Parts: sequence; structure tokens; C-alpha cells
Amino acid sequence: MAEREYVGAVHVHSNFSDGYAPVDDIIAAAVDVGLDFLVMSDHDSDNTALQGLTGWHDGMLCLSAPEIGARGNPHFLAFALTDVSATSGMDAPDAIEEACRQGAGNFIAHPHVAQIRLWSRKPVGWTYWDTDAFCGIEIWSYMHDVCHKSVPWRLPILLLRHRLLVGGLGLMEWLSQEFFTATVLGVASDAADNPDAAIIILLFRVAMFIAVLPGAVLHIRHPEVSVKEARSEMEGVGPADG
Repeated sequence: MAEREYVGAVHVHSNFSDGYAPVDDIIAAAVDVGLDFLVMSDHDSDNTALQGLTGWHDGMLCLSAPEIGARGNPHFLAFALTDVSATSGMDAPDAIEEACRQGAGNFIAHPHVAQIRLWSRKPVGWTYWDTDAFCGIEIWSYMHDVCHKSVPWRLPILLLRHRLLVGGLGLMEWLSQEFFTATVLGVASDAADNPDAAIIILLFRVAMFIAVLPGAVLHIRHPEVSVKEARSEMEGVGPADG
């Protein structure tokens, strides 16, 4: 039996929690680029499964593993969790033990602390290692780790590189996503009661506009290569070809 690399995306959020796209659109995109599997991990939500969106979609397997954990607490992904509500309001150690009792396969999400310099936030790294209630660890989490140890004014540049990486950018596309920078900083929900947070959000919107304007005007495009295309190119490469 020939070896085969299975490529997929784990820990994906939709508009069932704090993501932007519906699960249907995410599934369609995953199928389009040739992923083998997709794991939806909305915060404390198993709606992907409850609405019958899990299973096979044109050869791509979609699963639901809710991300369990309140804001400011460590998180984990729970595969095959039968009752998400049973973990509501629990601290991380109790929640993961409850998920384990339900027979869930638990993966620790972004276990290390990610901090943005000059912005004080409660550390949310995983510290409860004296348990056998988990069976896996998320080694690298893209949106979590890309901001680690960054300074706030560099975030627009990081997001610009992200847009170029995933296939280009346009002015209207960026303007529609400018609020995401504030969300990454964790200040969006505080803006109504915190004038300083509101000022920071405004400054970031201006900084992001300045950072992306050259690319938006010139319509810089990064060549897109899907998993299907990459796999087909590699099929003819054997050990002798290096």
C-alpha cells in the first residue's frame, strides 16, 4: 500500500462563534483546495454537528470538536463530546475531566501563553498537566502564535502578509476585515466601556489602512497553489528525484 499524506485543517472557527464565514462556505473552500479533512472548533458550540454538517463532502471529511473554555481560561478541543452544555462555566481542569467522562478525545489548544507586547492580558496558557484527560496537543496555532511577542503596531503588517499568503488582497476586502485587528488585540468587547480601548481600535484601523493601501492600489497577487495541484505535481517525484 502506497504511503499517502493526509492534509487538513484543525481548529477552525465559523460564524457559529467568533468566525466570519458559515460552515457551508468553509466546507466548500476546503473541498475546492483539496483538503482531506476539516475540524470545526467553534467556541462552546457543536452546531456544526447539530445541524448535520459533519461527515463526507466530496471526499473531504468534516468533523466537529468544540473549543471548550471561557474567555481568559485555557482551552481544549473536544472530539465526540456528547453534551457541550455540561462544561459551561467550569474551570479548565473540571471541564476537561467532564469531557473525558463523556468519552471525548481532548486536544489541548494553543498550550503556551501568547502575549502582545505593551498590552496587558491575563495569561491563558495550559498549566494543568497532572491529568490523563487529554490525548493530544496543538503544537502550532496560526492565529495564536503569529501574534506572539509582537508589538501592536506590527499587527497590520502581519495581517497583510497573511492576506498575501492566502491569495492576494483588494481594498474593499481589507476594509471589510479591518475590525479583526481590534478583535485580535482583545479590546473590541471593552471599547464601549473603555475610552482608551476605543482610541486604540481607531489607531489600528488607520494603521492597517496605511499598511495595506499600496497593495490594494497595485492589486498585488500571490500565486495560489491548491493542495490538489501540489499533490499532483509531487506524484511523479520518486526517491531518486529527491
